[in-house]
Amino acid sequence: MFFKKSIAGISALLITASMPGFTAFAAEIADNTNGYRQDTMNAVVYEDDNVQTIECRFYDEMPNVPYIAFSDYYQLWTGQKPEVTRNADGTYTVKVPYGTKGTVNIDTDVLNAEDAGTFFYPEAVISGEDPYSNLFVRDPETEESDEKEPVELDFSEYHIDLRGDETDLWMPVTTLCDIFTLDTQKGFYLFDTLFFRPVAISWDSVLMALTMDSCNYYVEKFKDGRPQDLADYNYNELCMTFDRIYGLPGRPYYTDLIKEKGFDGFLSEGSETTQRVREMLRSTDVAEYMAGLELLGMYLTDGGHTNFFPTADNNEDVLARVVEIFQNLKPDPTGLQNPAVLDDYVEKSDKAVEAARNALYESADYVEKLNTSVYCETGDTAIFSFDTFMTELEPWVDYYSGEGELPQDMVSELIACLKKADENSKIKRFVLDVARNQGGYTVIVQYMMNVLADVTSTYDLDNSTGEQIETKFICDKNLDKQIDEKDKDVKYDLQFGVLTSMRSFSSGNMLPGIARDNGMLLLGETSGGGACTVQYFVSADGMCYSLSNGTVMANQKYESIDNGIQPDYTLFTQNEDGTKDFSASYDVSVLDKCFDDFYAAGSIMRGDVTLDRKIGADDAQRALVAYTEKFAGNDMGLTADQIKAADVNGDGEIGAEDAQTILCYYTEKQVAGNFITWSDLTAPKQDTPAQK
Repeated sequence: MFFKKSIAGISALLITASMPGFTAFAAEIADNTNGYRQDTMNAVVYEDDNVQTIECRFYDEMPNVPYIAFSDYYQLWTGQKPEVTRNADGTYTVKVPYGTKGTVNIDTDVLNAEDAGTFFYPEAVISGEDPYSNLFVRDPETEESDEKEPVELDFSEYHIDLRGDETDLWMPVTTLCDIFTLDTQKGFYLFDTLFFRPVAISWDSVLMALTMDSCNYYVEKFKDGRPQDLADYNYNELCMTFDRIYGLPGRPYYTDLIKEKGFDGFLSEGSETTQRVREMLRSTDVAEYMAGLELLGMYLTDGGHTNFFPTADNNEDVLARVVEIFQNLKPDPTGLQNPAVLDDYVEKSDKAVEAARNALYESADYVEKLNTSVYCETGDTAIFSFDTFMTELEPWVDYYSGEGELPQDMVSELIACLKKADENSKIKRFVLDVARNQGGYTVIVQYMMNVLADVTSTYDLDNSTGEQIETKFICDKNLDKQIDEKDKDVKYDLQFGVLTSMRSFSSGNMLPGIARDNGMLLLGETSGGGACTVQYFVSADGMCYSLSNGTVMANQKYESIDNGIQPDYTLFTQNEDGTKDFSASYDVSVLDKCFDDFYAAGSIMRGDVTLDRKIGADDAQRALVAYTEKFAGNDMGLTADQIKAADVNGDGEIGAEDAQTILCYYTEKQVAGNFITWSDLTAPKQDTPAQK
């Protein structure tokens, strides 16, 4: 999750392709002169005591769907008013404060903008004046490009009707919230009120939507059922948002069908059960609708980014009816997943990691519990444990603007602990422990990896378009508010490792992914995955949901890391009763052995003849071919680094036994899942800890 997306990826997220097979549920309204009921709506603008009142309309054909003026929404969102002009041909020209123009045709319900990024993002973000853009991670200074990315949004594909009068455009309030969204500035419509929050990723909308007050409000409001016009619009808006935003992370069974046919096509053609879900999502019956959301979540579960939160399930009567619907449904199991199974497996990792950590803290030479992290030292190894990449952004804004002190969170605590470890002559190794880390801001991951390994780029994919996105950044390594030559002097004479488990999700998965690309040691259990960034939405009827969006985290080869990162050394066991034991992951004697083994060849991984940072059968084959060529008197065809990697027994030569040893190492470690080191294969047999 990142509080500022790369401009390079904006257009890909906003272009809506035609989705074949889409069937409408609400009649297209071509006449924009029909009557309406005028009312007012409260808007809570970034602060609870800043309540403003704006005009809203309920058109005769959609009496339960509130519309508001485009200018009102944009001004509340950004603090700046756009120019909206009605043209002689009935179209509207919209000029946003940054200067970009868009044209809206209310007869065809099509919006065209000459540049996606500058039309859909606030001026402060594009110009770099946004305070969140000038913290410890920033965009590098580059020459501004005049290249524009035109975009078209065809709302008619989703039968979302745009309106207009002599002075302004009128659009459904939820549609405006969904197309103008930024992690640090987002609107959502709930309790018949428009809310704007400064950091939408803080779960404000989720927390508000899941309260009992919200549940009771929802149940009372729709005690006679959801109005059909609202149910139809709610579904169509979900289809549009899903088709624009969803990042196709890959885990759901119907990923290919979703990519080909879109959200409605997936439900229409997936199975009889998905067709039933489609009907339930349009139902006026609240319990059926809730059950449909529950089923949809089971089709799209991806570890935690894509979720649907049926608020009314908190009501006992509604929940009882939902359970009854499930009991009578008898769904086709194809593609359905039970999130509870994965949650249970992950929870076992979480509990085992917690127990092993606590045991380490009891025996460690030194333990310091900080505000958001724990630092400990044992022997020559330091371990820095932190369970989130979240932080309060406002204190950092105050710090960099000169109005506050240096915040004490995992960012500043990491720097303090690195200095402490580096200044201690005994400490040689430093482990970043993200084994219970469930994610947060990717900007913090970028900062940490820049400090540890001078990383200046991260890589993403747009799974819908295939676009490869490199995001470059620079960092204030020493947190002195300046990015200058002094930052280049921030170096630590330590060997680094990363400790993960299935609990390591999202940004907790991103960090080991970047670490793998940059030659760091990975330990523990395969991380929990989660490659997409996440965005939060509130539906037109007040249900909160989150989607894996179109920015998919990747490695340097632009391969998705959604399925997790496998460690170099698996350091846990699974007991017969299903519980797990991570004691080896926090046994410094085991960690030391792994460090020695991994870094024995310096920055070159022993056995990695192909230099792809992985040990596989292809490495053994490459070593064998090199030996054969050498035996025949030919050039081995290897670089100096490859020769160094292939000589696993360290005798200065590449022989058949090196190839055999690499193959044995791969078979034992990767195929059989056994704990093994190169020393076990190249030296007299020694006792090793029992591992999975």
